[in-house]
Amino acid sequence: MLRLLTFFLYFFFSLEGFSQILPSSHGVHHKKPSGGGGGSETRNFTNCSSTGINGPTQSNCNTAYASTDLNGEVTVNNGIQEWTVPATGSYVIEVWGARGGYTGGCFSGQLGGTLCHGANGARMKGTFSLTQGEILRIAVGQMGEDYSSGTSGGGGGGGGTFVAKGNNHSGATVLIVSGGGGGGHYYSSIVAKGGQTTESGLGNNPTGSSYKAGGGGSWSSDGTDGTNGSTGGKGWVNLLVGGTHATSGGNHWSKGDGGFGGGGGGTWPAGNGGGYNGGPQVQSGGNSTPGGSGGGSYNSGSSQDNTASAWNSHGKVTITW
Repeated sequence: MLRLLTFFLYFFFSLEGFSQILPSSHGVHHKKPSGGGGGSETRNFTNCSSTGINGPTQSNCNTAYASTDLNGEVTVNNGIQEWTVPATGSYVIEVWGARGGYTGGCFSGQLGGTLCHGANGARMKGTFSLTQGEILRIAVGQMGEDYSSGTSGGGGGGGGTFVAKGNNHSGATVLIVSGGGGGGHYYSSIVAKGGQTTESGLGNNPTGSSYKAGGGGSWSSDGTDGTNGSTGGKGWVNLLVGGTHATSGGNHWSKGDGGFGGGGGGTWPAGNGGGYNGGPQVQSGGNSTPGGSGGGSYNSGSSQDNTASAWNSHGKVTITW
């Protein structure tokens, strides 16, 4: 009887010890929390390799996000990327506007060097309280078209980057916007203006009144059309399509379209950036022309961190929680 009791106790304690080491020795995996208290996640939204006046397609973003955490999470409608908030909590959203078009040569008799190039977009960052199931609507700005013919040319305005929330596009509530930069031109005598951290876009000084480029699209309105067939970038309600360049004039003009995100189309002067308030039209006459105007920005978040003229590529959006 004593021998049986001894065996039973040995077997019991051996089994208990084995069960205690089982999880670590077999590498049990735990699912990462999707929000708050023990983990953090990040999603990086891009232009999905799309360029020009229209935003990406569903196919573009399916390909771009296939090997990322956004795989299967994004629905694209008319270039707007829709993403559903996974958990109630605090989210940091950082957005960058797109650069204005033109990276060619600069006339040495005026600005020279690289000073006539398109200007950078703004960067905006804030913290937001979001609720599980809310839909974020994200428009990632695209660079203004970079047009050159021979040794001269000019570009369209850069698109602004927008993040809003709501179940439908037209009724969405704006959260944060970063303005796009103004386009550049070979014959610029005044540098293009970058995306601003203020709600108003920054207009450039005129050098005449004969020619006007397309104005940048805004949250609340379309950009004003320019002369010689150039058009302004569209506003939020009209899906932020970029403006188109002049249909007449010489090949040394700024014949670059605006980027998706409301960038304005170029004419003789360069196009203007899109944004919360798009870059105002610039006016010029003769050989001397100003660079394009920069778009305004918006931030309703807390713990803000904003920088003007900060980004020299297509826009992007980073969300962390």
